[in-house]
Amino acid sequence: MDQFYGKVTGDNLAFYKLCKCLPLVIQDVIKKRGSSEINNTGEEEMKKIFPEIKSKEEY
Repeated sequence: MDQFYGKVTGDNLAFYKLCKCLPLVIQDVIKKRGSSEINNTGEEEMKKIFPEIKSKEEY
């Protein structure tokens, strides 16, 4: 992954820099949203596509 970012950007440390600043970006987004709660609809969307899939509560 780091080599890909290096080739695309021309900066061999691009992926490292991205990973380094990501926590700050996430904190900033959470602060601006006013909540750290994330609305994850992935499971609901997958159940629509694959109704035979059980949730962890159903096991």
